[in-house]
Amino acid sequence: MESHRARRLTTILVAVGLALGLVCFLVGAGLALSAETPRDARTLSATDIGAALAGHDPLAWLSLGVLFLVLTPSLRLIGMLLTFRAERRPLAMLTGAVVLLVLLASLTRAVLAERPAVPDSEEERPR
Repeated sequence: MESHRARRLTTILVAVGLALGLVCFLVGAGLALSAETPRDARTLSATDIGAALAGHDPLAWLSLGVLFLVLTPSLRLIGMLLTFRAERRPLAMLTGAVVLLVLLASLTRAVLAERPAVPDSEEERPR
């Protein structure tokens, strides 16, 4: 019975993650389409997203949507680990835990990586 609940919870978490990602994409696209002037593409760090969301920045909403979609497989793996624990499958738990650690390590590395500065104006851009 516990295995069934873990699977159901996993399905709900994945659906919520996908729905949140889609909503963030739609909000970001709506804000971008309603903007009076187009904005240059730039990268936002994880710490900049919160402040940019408060400022109704379309890129921040799109970035948050990407973040939700990237975290969805992690939630799926956590749900699988709960299911494997309920089914008493230690080898499957170990394999899932290793995959989850590799995924989280690569996500952490990608989030913390230094991004090259994007020039603010046309004069600063190389030709």
